Amino acid sequence: MSEDIFSFKQSFDGYLFERIKKLNIILDIQSSLFYSLSNGGKRLRPYFLFLSAQKYTLSMQNIFELGCAVEILHTSSLIHDDLPAIDNSDFRRSMPSSHRRFNEYTAILTGDFGFTLPLKILDEMDLTLDKKTTIMSYFIRATIELFTGETQDVIFEKENKQVSPQDIIQMYECKTGSLFGLCLCLPSIINSESYEYERLYYLGKQFGVFFQIMDDLDDIHLSSEQAGKDTGKDVDKKTLLSQWSEERVINYSSSIYSNLVESFYNMGFVKLSTFISDYGKNIIERVRQG
Repeated sequence: MSEDIFSFKQSFDGYLFERIKKLNIILDIQSSLFYSLSNGGKRLRPYFLFLSAQKYTLSMQNIFELGCAVEILHTSSLIHDDLPAIDNSDFRRSMPSSHRRFNEYTAILTGDFGFTLPLKILDEMDLTLDKKTTIMSYFIRATIELFTGETQDVIFEKENKQVSPQDIIQMYECKTGSLFGLCLCLPSIINSESYEYERLYYLGKQFGVFFQIMDDLDDIHLSSEQAGKDTGKDVDKKTLLSQWSEERVINYSSSIYSNLVESFYNMGFVKLSTFISDYGKNIIERVRQG
């Protein structure tokens, strides 16, 4: 397993698209879900799962099945995020958002399906009952945390809540970090390395904080064309940048990044550590240059 993220994405997308075609769901939803899943995306979460799995002996079938479940959940959350009642975004990954390409009710229903279909995929995996039960437990936990973070994010803005930096960091951990944590710990579950589950989940949530901070900085510094989505909408939003100076935020995220690189290396996830080292270095340099 030595693929880089670009060759992995090509292989994974081929599997994902065929997987969607095999789902026994109403055609209207299948078409809408396929649209949102196929209009780009780096597949960073499934790639984290893939990198985490390289420490163990896992089949590509299991890696791809788990990756499909996570990517469907992630994409469905974005479909709902873009709706007029929440972020009111016209574009996602340089393409019209789901409710713009279809309509609001189709986008809502597609998201509803997408929050449930991953459990069907996980249930159909050829795993022992104890492993499947643990995977389901972590998947449900991550899904609830994802929804919790999304809810906090919306309420902070819609109700103009007074929040602290820690409130925002906790929201980032749930909203963005939960799925990264899930992806990192799933291979260890299949490999029955129970002592690593929680540590990997925690480190994934920390990466989510780093990732979300970089996304917030991109919203300020990149055009919509560069980012592939609407930007400039978070200027007055309750992000960490609304609490601290930009330099302090960058320094804070840099410390998270350095800890992740060291932690993964020390745990034996060498390729994961190397990827995060290169990824973090490049993105931090970009935001420092403005």
